Amino acid sequence: MKNDFNIRITSRDENTGKPVADEIGVEYSDNNIEAINDADIIVFSVPIEYMADTIKEVAPHAPEGSLLMDVTSVKTDPAEALEKYAPENAEILPCHPMFGPRVPTLKRQIIILTPIENRSPTWLPRVKDYLDKTECEVVTTTPNEHDKYMSIVQGLTHFSYISLASTIRKLNINVKESRNFSSPVYTIMRDMVSRVVYQNPYLYYSIQKNNLETSNAREALIKESIYLSN
Repeated sequence: MKNDFNIRITSRDENTGKPVADEIGVEYSDNNIEAINDADIIVFSVPIEYMADTIKEVAPHAPEGSLLMDVTSVKTDPAEALEKYAPENAEILPCHPMFGPRVPTLKRQIIILTPIENRSPTWLPRVKDYLDKTECEVVTTTPNEHDKYMSIVQGLTHFSYISLASTIRKLNINVKESRNFSSPVYTIMRDMVSRVVYQNPYLYYSIQKNNLETSNAREALIKESIYLSN
């Protein structure tokens, strides 16, 4: 599907942001407010800890009729910030793509939309129509329900694999040597652990910390593990 969007990006660090803009052939701005002065769609993509403050800074300046979205792994707080700070004459649509930036196409990828009642009457059908045409899987739910399921899909999953990695290290197991003893299930587990521990630890920490539902999931896992061990 061919896209013909005029894109402008901004970042906290011009030394990294501008080369990215040059690489992908889009405009760069070093000012958040100026970057959105004529935008139709404004997408917030910053670390979870800074999302609410960034929305607070930028959202009040959104042009009339524009759409404000975020792509955070946690939805409750960003949704509340968008609802609080976005102008009434702009629309909001919190969003969570369930894949990373290296995915080459949206086809068969899951994108979760968490619309706020009466805050995206014009843009929601347009966004869903666009996503349907890209053949991705669109899931529509509420911010609270999203965070509940993400506490399992992301929070509990990441915590389990990180715990496995930490345990293997504490047991002084040579992972490379363990390949000589691999079963099919162990091979799958080892590959999944590697996929988690070799990525950005700050992101995984942020997901654990900022989705309040995740602490409940961790506690349930620990309690169940003790029960099964006994």
